[in-house]
Amino acid sequence: MGTPPGEDTARLSKLFTDLTNGLFGLGMRRAIAARNQILDHITEVIQQRQQNPTDDALSLLIQAQDENGDRLSLEEIRAQAMLLLFAGHETTTALLTWVCLELARHPDVLETARAEQLALRSHPSSPSLIPPDPHPSPLTPHSSPSTTSPKCLTWSRFSTKPNGFILQ
Repeated sequence: MGTPPGEDTARLSKLFTDLTNGLFGLGMRRAIAARNQILDHITEVIQQRQQNPTDDALSLLIQAQDENGDRLSLEEIRAQAMLLLFAGHETTTALLTWVCLELARHPDVLETARAEQLALRSHPSSPSLIPPDPHPSPLTPHSSPSTTSPKCLTWSRFSTKPNGFILQ
């Protein structure tokens, strides 16, 4: 939603957590209040993007028009933005869960990934964004999550199984 890292992002993250945690539990009032605050933020961002478009999905929604020249209403854009937030959350959560599960099932791949992370982290041109965890668990990476493991991913292959994708 175009929110730079900082206090505002932390606030929105907490609101999103309140929203998702309260959907199916006893925190429905808190979830509705969080949703309303998120929608207020989305409305502010939409208004900013209407004045100063960028090259992101929200600006594309704002600028989109059909063959008759009709554009989406504010309510439609807000609904689509909320959908994008949930979709991004859902896919990221599923991906991270799957990666953790597969790394736990394949300790050799986990060790290779860790070795590559440590090598990348020790490289002088690699920025250190997050300090190492002083008490790592078996699935806690020993370096910043912003770095990648190209060699590990290069020799890994994915295949489709009836229950989803399995790292082989």
